[in-house]
Amino acid sequence: MIVSGLIQNILTVVIAIVAASTQPTANAMISEQTMEPIDLASSTASDTTTYIISFKDKGQSPAKRCEALAKSNRGVVQYVYEQVLNGCSLTVPVGDAPAAFNAFKKNPTVSMVEEDQVMSIDDPNEEQLFNSTNRMLQAQVPSWGLDRINQCARPLDDQESKQDASDVTVFIIDTGIYAAHEEFAAAIGVADVCHASFIAGGDALNDDNGHGTHVAGTTCGAKYGVSFKCKLCAVKVLSGSGSGSTAGVIAGVNHVAAQCRVLGGLCVANMSLGGGKSSALNTAVNAAVSAGVVMVVAAGNSNKDACSYSPASATSAITVGSTTNTDTDARSSFSNKGKCVDVYAPGSGITSSWISSPVASRLLSGTSMASPHVAGIAAAIRSSNKQWNPTQVRDAIVNSAALPSSGINLAVVDDIDCQQRRKLIRNRHAIA
Repeated sequence: MIVSGLIQNILTVVIAIVAASTQPTANAMISEQTMEPIDLASSTASDTTTYIISFKDKGQSPAKRCEALAKSNRGVVQYVYEQVLNGCSLTVPVGDAPAAFNAFKKNPTVSMVEEDQVMSIDDPNEEQLFNSTNRMLQAQVPSWGLDRINQCARPLDDQESKQDASDVTVFIIDTGIYAAHEEFAAAIGVADVCHASFIAGGDALNDDNGHGTHVAGTTCGAKYGVSFKCKLCAVKVLSGSGSGSTAGVIAGVNHVAAQCRVLGGLCVANMSLGGGKSSALNTAVNAAVSAGVVMVVAAGNSNKDACSYSPASATSAITVGSTTNTDTDARSSFSNKGKCVDVYAPGSGITSSWISSPVASRLLSGTSMASPHVAGIAAAIRSSNKQWNPTQVRDAIVNSAALPSSGINLAVVDDIDCQQRRKLIRNRHAIA
């Protein structure tokens, strides 16, 4: 099963009251960082094969090297990755693919060749989504996840603590963001060059799926967000059907790394998506972290080892599993698990913004919903600790996590009480 994210439409919380306004157009991509996206619908597996390639050194530009490889193998360069992979993706006719693959592998300048694969959001099984406890009525706090991450221990107190992250840029690498939603009135600049689409014909500020809008709302929305006042940037790498390619996702990560360098480094990115394990994607995510981006990724919804999927297995990312609204903060039955999961966060039955109108909301579940809680926390920590690197931000989140009776690390807003509780628990275990 392809990992991460979800899009199970269970409940429409707010019906459209106001007619949806025309969604703005995203800015063009930075041309020196990417090539134009290839239409995957017309370039199917029946006529072309796509390979992702990285080079051993940076002597010559990856663009020139890729053009040479394409020319000698009847290929077409798709994307150039100057920031995160020192490589590119290129397509070749399917009949030439075996010979081209061998030629790429034998090229002395090439360090890695990987065939492209599908990346997507992933739906948990409907019967796994809720139990009666999860169907709580929201009171003062618009989503129970905001209430849970606001405190170290239960019971919930119907309170939240909005975190100011006004000097942090948060990239949502997803299906786009519905910019006309009232949640984002102060968070999205429609003319900003940080928005980009890597889907042919796609508009980063026109979410034709809803997933990215929901994720963005949880991260930095005015009502549903963990942090507020942060600057949101839409990076569309998944289509209206919720699918894309590894090559396109890497192009999105490359764009984020390039933009973060320009913006000065106070950057966080959320990736609520996934697919099979990919060395190329993991390398790109790790490189983005080295470039100063805090990368927060969903663990996936297959109830399996997160280390078998990407970007969940990227070693430098913060990989997030999902929990339920129960007294023990139990792991959601669909959530991936294992040593690659750094922390868990609320992911079952999360309310956030939706695309049917500027005031719409929807209840969704998945590690896709858990990850943006942590991205919001990361944005707040980044804002308060401007000299910290992404590893220090990750360590702060892990070290201040709550330790509920379920035995998982539950991400919370940086809490001294949680740190003290963790020390007591560790001391008790040591004595025992």
